[in-house]
Amino acid sequence: MGISWEAAYATAFQIQVSNDNATWTTIYSTITGAGGNETFTVSATDRYIRMYGTVRATQSGYSIFEFDVYGLTTTAPLTGGNGNGGNGTCPWVGSTAPVAQRVRQVLTTMDQSEEFTLLSGDGGSSYIGQVAAIPNLCIPAINMEDGPNGVGDGTGGVTAFPDGENAAATWDPSLIQQEGAAMGAEFAGKGVNVSLGPTTNLVRDPRWGRTYETYGEDPYLAGQVTSAEVEGLQSQGVMAMVKHVAAYDQEQYPNGNNDETISQQALEELYLAPFQAAIDQAAPASVVWGASVVWGASVVWGANVSGSSVVWGASLPWNSSAMSAFSVVWGSSTGTGTQATSVVWGASVSSADAAFSDAGDDEQ
Repeated sequence: MGISWEAAYATAFQIQVSNDNATWTTIYSTITGAGGNETFTVSATDRYIRMYGTVRATQSGYSIFEFDVYGLTTTAPLTGGNGNGGNGTCPWVGSTAPVAQRVRQVLTTMDQSEEFTLLSGDGGSSYIGQVAAIPNLCIPAINMEDGPNGVGDGTGGVTAFPDGENAAATWDPSLIQQEGAAMGAEFAGKGVNVSLGPTTNLVRDPRWGRTYETYGEDPYLAGQVTSAEVEGLQSQGVMAMVKHVAAYDQEQYPNGNNDETISQQALEELYLAPFQAAIDQAAPASVVWGASVVWGASVVWGANVSGSSVVWGASLPWNSSAMSAFSVVWGSSTGTGTQATSVVWGASVSSADAAFSDAGDDEQ
């Protein structure tokens, strides 16, 4: 694991773990902390982890920029497509077994053809995007429709809800949750089970053509409104798909080749913050990758964004709720040039929750 300190660091501290957030066990201790970037080799299998400071290096408390936890495992990753195919008997449906166990059952049952069906659009639906049903595995069709302001894509008999900027201007998450529920009811009424929204990218350049979809320039406000919208949508049995991770906020890029130069601090405090809030507070079913390029790498593949613990729900000092689907690539986002929809569905994305405390002080 590692800690990246800001100017205020601890010279003496402990790394502690807990299963219940009440009884803590020390797995690392030092009285010679030097600040900067520190790494430690530790071993634990608990749910919570925290830095427990005992001696400050400055008068300003403790300030941690990044708290990283890395896992090692001897368990082979889940694979699919090697089974004999489904036969309509689906013990994972209605099961109370852990999600990972049910996912393993599906993956070890499906054959390669079924796996390909699950990972691509069928291209022939009346919906803007659809992943075909796999009846033999009891997997229904995934019907997707825009969008951020209600059922879109030319669908008739639906409401044109206020755009995102107007929603944010209410400063009223409870009202937005009601709006989300009304949207969700209309999505469900049209047979849609995945709403391609809400959009929680920040307004960084007013020339960006999709500013009207978003919740303004403030990452906190955007996160709170997005969370409320997601809760409303999902209360109607419709899965929200929060978009677009991340730094997808402008039309033109000053350094050419659509490449953005963003500090890690700005990335986490601005561009990723609304996604963090939504994942933490509302557990959206899925997120959409953006088409942006950060530090020369597509956000789909670049470690700065796709490897971020904000997206994966691990290694950060806040509780991260699980998502049932963690990545969506639309069209040619991966550089393949295809116009198909590719949806990557997985087990719950969750890891150790992290907490901090300061011995003898009230600051946390």
